[in-house]
Amino acid sequence: MATYIVLNVMVLLAIWILLARWPCKPSRAWVFTLSVIVLLTLVFDNLLIWMDMFSYASEKILGYYVLLAPVEDFFYALVAVILIPALWHKFGGSHV
Repeated sequence: MATYIVLNVMVLLAIWILLARWPCKPSRAWVFTLSVIVLLTLVFDNLLIWMDMFSYASEKILGYYVLLAPVEDFFYALVAVILIPALWHKFGGSHV
């Protein structure tokens, strides 16, 4: 039985391999986008958990929380902000 952190590490490794040839450093827009996504994750995930819309199996999380949200929840925001521009760059979109 895999925990969320194991799945997160597997996805991070895949992203690392994808980005291995991407020489760009993070731009201001990227940092701003990451900040906004993490803030939205903080607000809405905690709100949804507080409203009992969903929960996490305690045996599958590390047990560290930001208010009500497990730290693993913020991983998905990070992945979105890394993966989408990386795929855009890799498959011929405009410069990111």
